[in-house]
Amino acid sequence: MGPMNDAFVTEPPADADLLRVASAFQDAVGRAGDRLDATISPSQLRVLDLVGHDGAWSVSGVAEVVGLSPSTISRAVDRLVAAGYVSRERADQDRREVSLGLTRRGRELLDRWDTARLQTLTPIWDTATAEDRAALTRAVHAIAAAASGTRPAASSGGGSGPTQPSGHALRELIRAVTGAPADAVCSLVVETAAAALPEEGVAVDAVTLSLLSVDGRRLVTVAAWPHTTEGNAPVSVDRSAAGESLRGERTILAPDAAGTWAHLPVITPGAVLGVLSVQLPGDPAADGPLLQGLRDYADAVALILPGASAASLQTTMATRTRDWTVAAEMQTRQLSAGRLHAHGVHVAARLEPMHDSCSDSYDMEVVSPTIVDIAVLDCRKSDRDFASVTGFAAAAIRQARRTTTTLTDQAHLADQALWGHFKGRATVDVLLMRITTTPWSVEVLTTSDFTVLRARDGHLDDVHLSPHSPLGHQEDSTFDITRIPVERGDRMFILGDGFRHGTGRTDDNPLRQHLDRITRHSTTNTPDETTRRVLADLLDEWGPTGPLDDTTIVCIDTST
Repeated sequence: MGPMNDAFVTEPPADADLLRVASAFQDAVGRAGDRLDATISPSQLRVLDLVGHDGAWSVSGVAEVVGLSPSTISRAVDRLVAAGYVSRERADQDRREVSLGLTRRGRELLDRWDTARLQTLTPIWDTATAEDRAALTRAVHAIAAAASGTRPAASSGGGSGPTQPSGHALRELIRAVTGAPADAVCSLVVETAAAALPEEGVAVDAVTLSLLSVDGRRLVTVAAWPHTTEGNAPVSVDRSAAGESLRGERTILAPDAAGTWAHLPVITPGAVLGVLSVQLPGDPAADGPLLQGLRDYADAVALILPGASAASLQTTMATRTRDWTVAAEMQTRQLSAGRLHAHGVHVAARLEPMHDSCSDSYDMEVVSPTIVDIAVLDCRKSDRDFASVTGFAAAAIRQARRTTTTLTDQAHLADQALWGHFKGRATVDVLLMRITTTPWSVEVLTTSDFTVLRARDGHLDDVHLSPHSPLGHQEDSTFDITRIPVERGDRMFILGDGFRHGTGRTDDNPLRQHLDRITRHSTTNTPDETTRRVLADLLDEWGPTGPLDDTTIVCIDTST
């Protein structure tokens, strides 16, 4: 046999190179998929990826991009809809066209999928040299553009920053916080921004991370670079540029003598968390790529913070404005997400606990592509801690949602659970609301005189309800549903019984005073900002001791 050809040994054919790269990335993405706790196919993940990152898609559009038949993609979408990850809605421009969107559950799965891919691919990326990374980045952009039928964006070559953020700061953030102690995460967020953003062409003079206080009135600085948080007093949400960013859920540029502060809201589908503030030299363009890179970084921070904040005693205590009891702590940790935005329905809820009562709770969930369920609870009597009883009832309702289809069935199952466990020694008042978007309807089942309001054309009207006996009162209770006259475009409020108490002053009609306040704040504000402002005003009047009873408010906007 003659000698082997050296060219054959050192330079494999282009086809072999492509197959090797494809196999390597396929294996890496497969390992990322193994990190997910959901049984979902690669084609379903690709649908989630397209719909979540690139806006609304039709089934035919997804099939064209993915390169699979419309029938295959249609089956994948059917399974995603059945699992509660994707919703179908008629397009506004063409009612014959069905547009795909992510539910809250789908958004949460996509966030986990993004994190899993970054955690899998980042160690591989780290093995390459800086030159190889730059070459690979250019190649990936070109290949992706060719695959999608578009041309890659040209570099400006100017000094205005990156035209397309490379994602280096995001990768560095994932690497820094993975495995880090919860108390260190906030500091790592600002330190990583200060170190990694300049490598993307973003000059940074200072970075701070501020979290919204529990009472919604202040922004508390929990991490800062290059300085420490010492001496940084909390700032008012209502009277600061950072607060304006949070209130309007948009980037605010605030010039000062040293440059410009960019204040970026840190918000998740389930919570309004705080503000990331970055001091930049000069005057950046409000719609430029530099700020888009910062917004992407703030969005990544929003994914990381909820878990870290819940596990960090340091962060928890920093955002408190008054002492809490153990019961109040337990009550807060049992609450569902404080905001929900799905199927054209925007819900925001806030609860201010009484010092030692802690009997209220709320819960909200997207239970299907066309249904949003909301529950507000209040422990009426108990021979033990109120918060534990309310938490038991909320858990029973959540479980009932997974096995039943109607509000009456949910109430029956929760009622049986409470009766079976407490035998009448503990009872819970509840208001269950179901919003169905197709066809449109709003149904309510209540066991107490919760206040439900409807705002329409600048007027706030009380919705009449017929209350039943509380959950757990007797063994065989009966429940009926009331369909309430709410139309698309209306705004609704659910108020707990704390709103029937005055503020400590001589009030002949405390509820009317609260209604006037709600009307004033809800005219131009989002549901999140309305609930925050209403309770912030009340806390200013209550003073340091807080409310006379747990005070819960839920705002539901059906016009989005």
